[in-house]
Amino acid sequence: MHTKEIIVLVLLAGLLYLHTGAYAHGMFAMGGGVLALIGVGIYLGLLWKEFARDEREQHTQGIAHKIAFISAVFILTIGILVEYLMGHTDTWLIVTLITLLAGKSIGTIYAERYL
Repeated sequence: MHTKEIIVLVLLAGLLYLHTGAYAHGMFAMGGGVLALIGVGIYLGLLWKEFARDEREQHTQGIAHKIAFISAVFILTIGILVEYLMGHTDTWLIVTLITLLAGKSIGTIYAERYL
């Protein structure tokens, strides 16, 4: 695993720990959320600038991106299904799934036309 992935995982784990109320509340929890948001922003910036050096590395990145996309769609779909069965579906799950699918479609069309 790369350093940037480890940093984001640690920040998100800290945010989850703070969110459960096991450690602190108030401003400290908000600070943890801000740190996690900054960490994710840095990760996305580094991911955007990431380039493969050769075809093998490009293929490896493509596989990793596919696995990440499929995992995200799977988890969101399970979350929507579970909440639907419980009788209250969170709108954010649906919006996130639609955004993820639309982003993938738009990215594919853009890449085919301009890259």
